[in-house]
Amino acid sequence: MENNNISEALKIYHYRDWSWEMADDNFGGRYNKAKAEMKDFVALVSAIESAEVRNALRRMWTLRYEELQASYMGNKFSAEEELKDLESRFAYAA
Repeated sequence: MENNNISEALKIYHYRDWSWEMADDNFGGRYNKAKAEMKDFVALVSAIESAEVRNALRRMWTLRYEELQASYMGNKFSAEEELKDLESRFAYAA
């Protein structure tokens, strides 16, 4: 079950429309989908027994969000290496 939760959380992470905020069309629908995906991700990650895995997945989500926010504002993303490291750790389960 734990591996299934990790795999499902990673599917949400990898297939999420991270730039939904920037879309000109169907904003309401994209917002609702993004909100539902985030809730599903949180539920899956919360059910994982390993605190190390839970924290790594949460950190990965947060860094991805921060990376996109920085790019929208034209700022440099300072944690790129940390994000790549976390993503590579979970590459096997994606």
